[in-house]
Amino acid sequence: MPSDIPLSGYSPSKAVANFTARTDNWGDLPPTYLWTPTESKDIGVYNIWIDRDNSGNYTEGDLINALPVMYLGDFDGDFDVDYDDIVYFVDAYIKYWSGQGKDPACDFDKDGDIDYDDILTFVSAYIDYWTPP
Repeated sequence: MPSDIPLSGYSPSKAVANFTARTDNWGDLPPTYLWTPTESKDIGVYNIWIDRDNSGNYTEGDLINALPVMYLGDFDGDFDVDYDDIVYFVDAYIKYWSGQGKDPACDFDKDGDIDYDDILTFVSAYIDYWTPP
């Protein structure tokens, strides 16, 4: 039965971020790119220490995952949303609609497709990135 697992991450500067990872039907964690930050934190790479105790529960432990916290729409992981990310999204959109598979990173609303709603989300993320604070 899937469940939400709260996890904490620590950046090299010791900033802390909290994440939620939804386990699959077998209790296993998904790939880190599907983990969701539960609060707004600085963009960067956070180290996650997790382990399972004897009861199968996740706890802080000795397994280290590097989890990048990036801007929404930063597909290439270079901590910006730029032309390369537009090309990536458009390519994933074309591949999805031509039957070549779905890139889960481009399905922002996690509804199983890459559609108009995902386009709006990506365009908003691009505009947000380039709009001065």
